[in-house]
Amino acid sequence: MVAVIRSGGKQYRVSEGASVRVEKLPGQVGESVTLDDVLLVGEGEAVKIGTPTVDGARVTGTIVAQGRGERTADPRRTVRPPARSAPGAPARPAGTCDAGDQSSAARHRRARPSARR
Repeated sequence: MVAVIRSGGKQYRVSEGASVRVEKLPGQVGESVTLDDVLLVGEGEAVKIGTPTVDGARVTGTIVAQGRGERTADPRRTVRPPARSAPGAPARPAGTCDAGDQSSAARHRRARPSARR
């Protein structure tokens, strides 16, 4: 027998005798818990699909452990904030050109040739 339950805003496929890791449930370790939010129950041709839940269907289980999950890395976090430039700033900073003893204006002319030639 297979069932699809909803717990903690997520859906889980469960079967008899299987262990499932779900969000933290109210209760202590070793207590029995009943989940009434069953979306689908059955197997093969005899499948009942609820609208949204199956009437009278329940899944019972025992809380084996309570705890926190593993930490996940936040991919959006950066080491330092992105560089900010003023509108109209040159594409490359003046310090990146190797132009010898030329002035700043000459370095920019050499780095970005004119499009009118």
